[in-house]
Amino acid sequence: MKLDQLDSVIRDVLEEMGIEGVFQLSKLSETKEVTARSLVRVTDQYTRDVCGNFVANTLQIEFVRYYFYYLYHAIGNEAYFSIVDSLLELSKEHIAIVLCSSLRVKTS
Repeated sequence: MKLDQLDSVIRDVLEEMGIEGVFQLSKLSETKEVTARSLVRVTDQYTRDVCGNFVANTLQIEFVRYYFYYLYHAIGNEAYFSIVDSLLELSKEHIAIVLCSSLRVKTS
């Protein structure tokens, strides 16, 4: 499936099921990268949901790493670190994953 097609699927899932639907899709997907990248391409308004679900241990670390990697490269350094600051209130212990994800993604 091409990225533009997946973007359309992500939009449809968001409209029908919300962000939880995308999280379910990511769990079913063999490659977390494609789903995370497409979510960033479609919208950047779910950063708190992604981080919060990671903190609650309901979202895979691979998806989270790819999501924040692509988010960083989509919005740039200043906007990214503004988001990081706002996510600190969710969990100071988990923020390292968010910070390190702006670097090269390694999932193993």
